[in-house]
Amino acid sequence: MKEELRSNFWNFHFGVPYAAYFISVLAPCYSETNSRYPYGSTHTFILLQPEISFTHKAIKLDYDPRSVRHLVRKRFDAAGQHYDHRDSKEYTMCNWVVRPLYSHLPALRWWESDISDWN
Repeated sequence: MKEELRSNFWNFHFGVPYAAYFISVLAPCYSETNSRYPYGSTHTFILLQPEISFTHKAIKLDYDPRSVRHLVRKRFDAAGQHYDHRDSKEYTMCNWVVRPLYSHLPALRWWESDISDWN
């Protein structure tokens, strides 16, 4: 599984039919300037968005300034919450699930950690 996670083609799959999901984790450990900040909540949220919703809304992996993705990133920036959007061809999906606290830090290798290290 660890090798599969590092693949550019890995995606979280769940349910029947076997659907792919985009995952975002929002948590109180992120500061107000982070796009993963949960707006004052003390809870952690794991958001599962079906990949098919991107296709349904014709949202592509492009950087066209008129694209929905570009507009969303622009709104995060305007709110003081820079949305890190490295080229997904070079940056695997598993690196987007749990983001580092600060964008200049390397991706968290959450799949390699031992749960006993979390105590």
